[in-house]
Amino acid sequence: MKGWLYVLIAFYILYQGGQSVMARNASLPPYTILTKTLAKPPGSSKILPDPSLILQQIYQDSPKQLNAIPTGSKPISSTHRQLFQIRFRNIPLHNAYLVVQSSMDGRSWKCTFPQLDVTNIPVTEEKNDISVSESCLVFDEGQWVLCLKKAVFNSPDNTEAWLEFWDESGNLRFQEDWMLRFDEGPDSLIRGCVFRPDPVSRLRLPYGGLLRDRHDSASSVLNSALDTVLIRARYDDDTFRLESPYFRFSEFSTPVRKRAVSVSPDSFLLNRSQPEFEEVNIFYHLTCFRRYLDTVGFASLANYPLPIDAHGMDGADQSAFSPLQNRLAYGDGNVDDGEDAAVIVHEYGHVLSHASLGFGNSGDERRAIEEAICDYLAGSYTRSCSDYEWQNLFKWDGHNEFWAGRTLTSPKIYPDNMVGQMHKDGEIFSSALMTMELAMSRKLVHKLVLGTLPFLIPDLSMPLAAQAFLETDSVLSGGIHTPLLVQIFNSKGIHPGQVIVRNPVVQNTIRGWEIRGNDGVSKEWELVQYGEKPASVTISDQNGKLLKSFSTTGSELTVPISKQAFLPGIYLLRIRMENEIRTFKLVVFPS
Repeated sequence: MKGWLYVLIAFYILYQGGQSVMARNASLPPYTILTKTLAKPPGSSKILPDPSLILQQIYQDSPKQLNAIPTGSKPISSTHRQLFQIRFRNIPLHNAYLVVQSSMDGRSWKCTFPQLDVTNIPVTEEKNDISVSESCLVFDEGQWVLCLKKAVFNSPDNTEAWLEFWDESGNLRFQEDWMLRFDEGPDSLIRGCVFRPDPVSRLRLPYGGLLRDRHDSASSVLNSALDTVLIRARYDDDTFRLESPYFRFSEFSTPVRKRAVSVSPDSFLLNRSQPEFEEVNIFYHLTCFRRYLDTVGFASLANYPLPIDAHGMDGADQSAFSPLQNRLAYGDGNVDDGEDAAVIVHEYGHVLSHASLGFGNSGDERRAIEEAICDYLAGSYTRSCSDYEWQNLFKWDGHNEFWAGRTLTSPKIYPDNMVGQMHKDGEIFSSALMTMELAMSRKLVHKLVLGTLPFLIPDLSMPLAAQAFLETDSVLSGGIHTPLLVQIFNSKGIHPGQVIVRNPVVQNTIRGWEIRGNDGVSKEWELVQYGEKPASVTISDQNGKLLKSFSTTGSELTVPISKQAFLPGIYLLRIRMENEIRTFKLVVFPS
């Protein structure tokens, strides 16, 4: 191959799935990148050809609707290479480029280009009246869509920057993150294969026949369910590793499998028969889910590198998060848990709960509530990727010969259908949460769920948990969703003990301490100490982010705390005295 400079073209469209009103931001290449060598016509003196001639040959573009605009020319080792942006009737095809390079002997051209189907582009008029830089054709959800690009910045902070793609009906189709951050340390993009979110949902076929587990075999049917995605990995010492500020893989339980580590960014294009596949799949889905949590305001929740074993639990058909060890393991029994995004996200839900209130998951109903929340988070995530039978949870790991899976549309009623089994009882509460998402929006319900987690104390019943949800809504939105939430909870037999619109019930006196002004009127709180022990005081948000700290001398005193620096929401004030801790819930109401 002497005389050729090989050019790697990374061609992809960001795509993460979601509701029609939600922007998607992940990676799914809609085309295959191809190469082709074309002989120069006899007598041609051009180093580089007319791109229209190339497009006609490689795409059989007889109507000549394709054209290409050069983006620059560069001589390399006595050859010439040029990059062209491909257009359809003068409209750019998003992320579609043609690379043409002349051979050293000058007798041929080598072309690198995306495989395109230009026969189904639904555009008949050439768009000369709009800015080419603002409009483009996007291949989204299996079809071409004419979109308007819009650059968005979070002024005045300028910590985020992204491109939004709006269709002609005014719908936001997806968005691309274009803030290329450096603060996470050395990193780079790799290509990997994943199930998005699982083979059943991806192929939109029921489990069975050729679409079954078959002991990790990689059949042609299961390979067709794979998507190639772009993943941001860590790059150290010429090696790519699946690490981020949130996740770090290791082997801390049997069986010990080969790790997904490589010097090549394309070595992660694996199938399920290879042991590294589950690690790639887990890392991709947790990263996507984590990115979404960050966008709804919970970036500081569980903000640490969680140890994960992609093949753990001694090979059992079980996955688990250990709060005592603060690590997460996915099992390999029957269908590998790391192949189903619902299992992946469900287990991470336990991590979020523990980070919100350590060791709060105690008591039969409280455990059922947590299983319900984890089921809801998992079902909401997989539904954002595919709406195929979204009500059936764990469509690949369950709903098969191994176990029955669970549902997010259970007809069961509290307390009549409670059986004392946390997963089955949890279907009552998870069905209520999913009903909320269908009636409101995914983003609103996630804020509600994550904002309530710190107040789901041990031994909580479902009616008291429902009341905690109403309290959170009263703070986040002034209670505007309370009637709907009450209606949904009541439909499941979960009757909140008290409907609270503006004033959540808070405890303002705790053994030697009192908090005053915890209402919607006062401009400040007053922390009153009646004892004589020195203490350290901290105020943090629901994610555990420290906002304020100070110390007291130990004599009786009153400390004023202004509310002006706090946005509407719920905060935790903790008082530490030797081996004792007191905790108050502070509330800032919307104005």
